[in-house]
Amino acid sequence: NDQTKILHLALDGNVTETDVSNYSYANNQSYKFITYNNNYYILYQDNSGLIFSKLNSIFEPINTFIVPFNHSGSYINLYPYNNEFYLVDSDHKVICKISDSGSLLWSINLNTDYNHLNSGITPNGDLFVLGKDNNSVDYFLINPAGSTEVESTILQDLDMGSRNFDFHYNQENKVNVVVKYAENNTNHYSVQTVDLDGTLSYPTSGLQLEQ
Repeated sequence: NDQTKILHLALDGNVTETDVSNYSYANNQSYKFITYNNNYYILYQDNSGLIFSKLNSIFEPINTFIVPFNHSGSYINLYPYNNEFYLVDSDHKVICKISDSGSLLWSINLNTDYNHLNSGITPNGDLFVLGKDNNSVDYFLINPAGSTEVESTILQDLDMGSRNFDFHYNQENKVNVVVKYAENNTNHYSVQTVDLDGTLSYPTSGLQLEQ
């Protein structure tokens, strides 16, 4: 609970405890902790700003950098691809890419009217982003060079303020989106499937289901 220890749970049931209290990331707000290429990477906030740190197998920092990117939100996704990393600030609608050494490669600001971003990465390094406002869902496909290849509305005429939102990407290169709300004790669903190129399976009102 004091964020000074890391527990490693092995598949055989053994637990290894590592004291990391001497490292700056231990007592600061962290956003993401991932493994990639036999190293650990952590994204956290301290008084200097947003920090990106590469750790070795015993969680010692190898390289630590201040990301040249303003952030004051609560949720960031971190996606590795070809020794580079996408950062998606879901609250402030900022997307950027940094190198393994912490250099900023590019940055994109999306529509500030979105109340949140959802995102994911495909096997070839394209980033898909779903921007939600109060009555629609927009879809973006951003390539590894930072160019937006697709931008389109995939669901509209919604009331997102009272609806639950879920999505997933499958290996058929499609993003499936489900928006759910309850009315008169009945669950209603707006369903949409979008190909990576932006092609929709249903009209922008989605496939309407009830349960």
